[in-house]
Amino acid sequence: MRYLLSFLFVAVFASAEAQSLELLQGTEASFADVQFLTQFEKANRVSTFFRTRAEIQLDDGSANYFSGLFLNYTTSWHVGPTVIGSISNGGNDNFFGVHFFKGSVKGSIFSQVFTDFKLKGSYRWFTIARWYPEIKSIPFYASAELFTMWRESGHRFSFIGLRAGITLKGAQVGIGYNVSSIGNEFTQGKELPGVFVRKAF
Repeated sequence: MRYLLSFLFVAVFASAEAQSLELLQGTEASFADVQFLTQFEKANRVSTFFRTRAEIQLDDGSANYFSGLFLNYTTSWHVGPTVIGSISNGGNDNFFGVHFFKGSVKGSIFSQVFTDFKLKGSYRWFTIARWYPEIKSIPFYASAELFTMWRESGHRFSFIGLRAGITLKGAQVGIGYNVSSIGNEFTQGKELPGVFVRKAF
């Protein structure tokens, strides 16, 4: 799986139509998120989405990372199936799910529900929404991301990422906040407030 993802990453990178890089710098950690999107035909129904994200602690250099390749088929109703292969600190995983995607110049939303091929009773939900409002000729930017993982025993892990800023010379800059929660009691985990820069290519 590791070598397959590496090969597919090169293929996606070579033909990517949309790419973005985001960096969030806090006082205790650095966070990075790199994304590539490739659409294979004029109707934009078949696409691949590659994402790598990592958080590195400044005190000891330890890192949490996730790399995933998403193969999507999106119908005219903006929904469709998704197959996912991923590598993370927890190992290699394969998922199958259903996604919803809709976008315009004013914003976009991508949401999906998926399950693990190997681990029965494990479900995950991921949503990211972006807005590009313009107020009094000032181009603002905001985004909200939610990831949550459930098993038959209950809630396992959730992540929330919030961004708010402005678009300046083709890049988004502003303040960001990441926070996680763990277990059925939703005990707060690590949080990372900081300043972010995001650039789409």
